[in-house]
Order: sequence, then structure tokens, then C-alpha cells
Amino acid sequence: MTYNAMPLSSPPTETFKEKLVKYATSDKISRYWCSTCGSHVANYHGSGGDDQWKVCTGAIDEVLGEYDGKLEKYTGHIFVADTRDGGLSVCLPDAPSYMEDAEGSPSKDTKKELKQLREAGIHDTGEEMIEAKCHCEKVRFFIKPAENGKKLQAVLCACRSCRLSLGQPIVSWAANVPREQIVWPDGSAFDGNPHQSLKVYRSSEGVERRFCSTCGASVCFASNKEPETLDVAFGILRAKDGSLAKSFFKWDTEKIPFLEDALDQDLFTLVKRNLSALEDA
Repeated sequence: MTYNAMPLSSPPTETFKEKLVKYATSDKISRYWCSTCGSHVANYHGSGGDDQWKVCTGAIDEVLGEYDGKLEKYTGHIFVADTRDGGLSVCLPDAPSYMEDAEGSPSKDTKKELKQLREAGIHDTGEEMIEAKCHCEKVRFFIKPAENGKKLQAVLCACRSCRLSLGQPIVSWAANVPREQIVWPDGSAFDGNPHQSLKVYRSSEGVERRFCSTCGASVCFASNKEPETLDVAFGILRAKDGSLAKSFFKWDTEKIPFLEDALDQDLFTLVKRNLSALEDA
């Protein structure tokens, strides 16, 4: 659900780039990710000679020298209009929000502008299933609602394994989704097993992570300890009511697991302080 990156002072070496998979998300932006674990490591933005390389902050695992627990300074949230509900930007309200990129002016009233966008477009909170689809669309499936109407759980995670496997400091999961509620487009059961576009990475004993072999998008997390459920990466959900998908999910606004693993402790202090905003958005 988030993509955190900060500028590099100089371009990476060719050797560095050769170790990663390049995926172009547009004619200006290319993302570089690990073909083994799916972690997004860097991105390149080139437009009219104004080339810039950025490193994904979740891929950083050590800071040399003195470190006060503050890895990055948030200067703004971009493309907030794409979320339709603010997404995780609501947990960092002090940083300005831009409806599109940062070349324009920041929003003066983000909540009002997002409400207008929802009212102007499709705003259906009664959808029967939520579509899940990666960027290249080669991995696509659906999550069905529970028969009793109970909302599924949504959580943020700060653990080192999730951070390094996705390349992002804040990882969002649709947690403990019963496997029988996840289906491929043809209605057959999505059991998390690989097909031609899914790769598997065993990040620890009894744990498997699956990601798209083309665009590198994280898809799901499976644990032997919870064989009847899967955690689905929230970033690939396409809920009509917004990126927080609150018509289907109830966000955990009480805690963030594994806070002790967070490299950027300052970031999580700010997010935890504003967790309740996930339900208020």
C-alpha cells in the first residue's frame, strides 16, 4: 500500500543493476527488484534529462555510524487521488498530500478533495467480491466476503522479514483470509500454489511468500502454523471504495506487530500515534 523511496546521491553501478530485475511501470519509471525474494530495491525516474535514482527504504537493513532511529524525513504523499480514501497517508498527516505528483501544489483539504473524487466516480461499497491484481495483471484473483457478513482483518506489520521481502518499511496485510474465500477468475480455489506467473520464496522455516514473476508485486504469505488461511498483500487489492477497502476489512488500530524490528523507529512512532485515522478516513 505504500512505496517509500529516497534519492541516491549517485547512480548505482552496472553490477548492482545486473543483479536485479527491471520492470517499467511507465515510460518514465522503472523499478528494480530481486528475482529470488521479490524485494523492491530501487527505482529509476528519467524524464528529459532530469534522471533520478532512488532506493526503497525498506531494503535498508543497517545504518553505519551514529543513528538516532530516524531514517527518513517525509516531505509529502504523492498520487493520493489514486487511493480514493487517503490510504496510509492518513497516519502521517503532517506531511503534505498531493493529488497527483509533487510538481503541483499540495492539497489544501485532502479529505474534501477525496470525497469529491469518490462522489464523481464509482463509489460502491456493496461489491460482492474484491479484485486482487498485480501491476502487470498476470496475477489476478478475487476475495469473497464471509457468509456471515463479518469483516476480514487488516493489519500493518513492522517485522524485518516482511520489510526486507517487500522492500518497504510499512507492510499491510489482509490477514488470515480463509482459503475458501479466495478464488481465481474462473471460480476455482486459489490455494497459493504457483502457476506460470507466481514465484515462491521461503523466507523462514514453514513460511512461503508468493510474488509475481513479471512485475515483482507481493501477492500472499502462507504459514504452516495457519494452514487454513493466507495473508494477502493489501497493495494489490482493487476495492471500489478505496485502498483501505473498509467495506470488507476492519483495520487493527490498537497495535502494530514486531515494532521492535523496525529500523525507522521514528516513522512507526508517528504511524502508531495516528492509527485510529485508518477507521476515520
